[in-house]
Amino acid sequence: MRTARLALVSATLVLLGACSSDPTALLEEMASRNAAIREDAVVSAGDLVHPDVTTALEHLLEDPDEEIRAAAVLSLDKHRSATSVRPLMAHVLDPDPLVRSYAIDVLGRFGDPVATPALEGAIVASWDDPPLNAIWALGRVGAKDSVVLLGRLRGGHDDAWVRYTATEALREIE
Repeated sequence: MRTARLALVSATLVLLGACSSDPTALLEEMASRNAAIREDAVVSAGDLVHPDVTTALEHLLEDPDEEIRAAAVLSLDKHRSATSVRPLMAHVLDPDPLVRSYAIDVLGRFGDPVATPALEGAIVASWDDPPLNAIWALGRVGAKDSVVLLGRLRGGHDDAWVRYTATEALREIE
């Protein structure tokens, strides 16, 4: 009985610690040399919106491990901090296709026109097979400067899905 009670108290303390708004332990794990611990911490970081955690996630976008970069992008999506737009922009051309795709999607969800040049760059860099999510994201960002590029895609691209997505993106821009 006593062992069961101690286990319950221990579990409760762990849960209370996990719900704490003090990011110190999480930040230490995010700085771990162990990639598995770092990745788990980055995933958990999405649920603790704190300026120090956001900054650490932005720095982890440069981690050599693509799994950690991908997790950092997804956690930053939950933070929705304006400071994250520029660091995310640098990853629309990330060497890892999953990180690229996540960064484009998150920038589209943020909807900040500052991301327009990076999103346009992702499209131009892959003109023959542009990422459809980058076209969608340009519509979500709503920058009027994108009308020319989207118009070129709509009117002259060989791929019907590219033309369709560009048309829908144009409809989002006022």
